[in-house]
Amino acid sequence: MKAFSRFLFLAVLAVGVPAVGFSAPKDVLLVFSANSEINRHLYSLMGDALGNNGYHVTATLQPGSVIPGKYKTVVVFSTRVTSGLEPSLEAFVKGYAAPAEIYLVSLLSRSSDLTVTKLSKAASPAGVDGVAAATQWSMASQSMHSEWVQALIRYLKAK
Repeated sequence: MKAFSRFLFLAVLAVGVPAVGFSAPKDVLLVFSANSEINRHLYSLMGDALGNNGYHVTATLQPGSVIPGKYKTVVVFSTRVTSGLEPSLEAFVKGYAAPAEIYLVSLLSRSSDLTVTKLSKAASPAGVDGVAAATQWSMASQSMHSEWVQALIRYLKAK
């Protein structure tokens, strides 16, 4: 019986550990291209918003170091362009082995439009789900930023 128990433990360990080790149901990685004031603000905003919803948030400035399957979602923030994606982030998104894990937040610089546009995989410049909005931060833009944050949270909960 002891040999059977040891075999059963090893069988569960062999099947269960890879499933747990490769997928983190509440871990979200934020990917930024630079250590800028806006990106630091976004990291703080995401830490609060996602943390309050039970998610564990980490961040990186090195997209190439991201391991597919390690996070529930990889949120890519593109903040330094007026349209499309930053070139380094576009290369990361297009080359990422698990594009279904990526959610793109494209905050367009110099935009005064306070609407949030939901991006489907088909409509996104990178072929992934996401949102687009302006980077401006003012009292008038608070509801816009709240809207895209809530869209991200709904996306995470639906996954």
